[in-house]
Amino acid sequence: MLNSIDSGLLKRLISSIVLVSIALISNWTGGVVLFVFTLILSYVLLYEFYKVTNINYNTFSFYFTIAIFTIVLLISYSNFYILSFIPLLMALIFLGIFSKHKTWSALAVVYLLPPLTIMLAFREHVDVGIYMIFWCFIIVWSADCLSYVLGRSIGGPLLWKSISPNKTWSGFIGGLLGATIIGYYASYLMPFNISYAAILSMLCALIVALGDLLESWLKRKFNKKDSSNFIPGHGGFLDRLDGFLFAIVFIWIITIMGWV
Repeated sequence: MLNSIDSGLLKRLISSIVLVSIALISNWTGGVVLFVFTLILSYVLLYEFYKVTNINYNTFSFYFTIAIFTIVLLISYSNFYILSFIPLLMALIFLGIFSKHKTWSALAVVYLLPPLTIMLAFREHVDVGIYMIFWCFIIVWSADCLSYVLGRSIGGPLLWKSISPNKTWSGFIGGLLGATIIGYYASYLMPFNISYAAILSMLCALIVALGDLLESWLKRKFNKKDSSNFIPGHGGFLDRLDGFLFAIVFIWIITIMGWV
């Protein structure tokens, strides 16, 4: 039993190191590397979303959405990134009219594409984007790791049993407080001042937890444990990025509002 637990934790640790390395290198490098990484990631996330919601991905709607993802990310990468919302709206209208699974097909676009588009444009076209994305990584990873470790080690009452049978209040509170503290001190590593760093870190960590709960609700609704088995010890990319998809939008908003 102990060996089984150790093996599972080792897989999770190795996978985490690989994923963190890829994320950091992609953000640091930017350019074509980040674009290709984001493009491939968008395809994987879309596939996992269709898989979770029981939509057949060998359909015109899936390949149409893949094409829209490619077009929107290309625009986001270019100097005309402000126009990326146009094909996104066209995709929603098309899916709303012609898709067999209107609600879930449209939700896949709304759920996945704006955060990825924002991340790419943020990094490529905003001077502080590279640093703010790093800061977002730190808060998200702190919240995820601490909630997982403290939730398993302390245990206690469940946070929301009907949505997630494994998440506890101890994990939620520990992740929230830990990410707030780490995010606050990490803000001092930035080459500029982040106003209200502690409050913003806490709000970002809370958004991460809400994003995690939303994906848990989605899997629970369709009776799925993981979005896929692509990542050993973790499940799918959607399972690992559920909080980040919401957090990056929040970080972008506070940046354009001038809080950094």
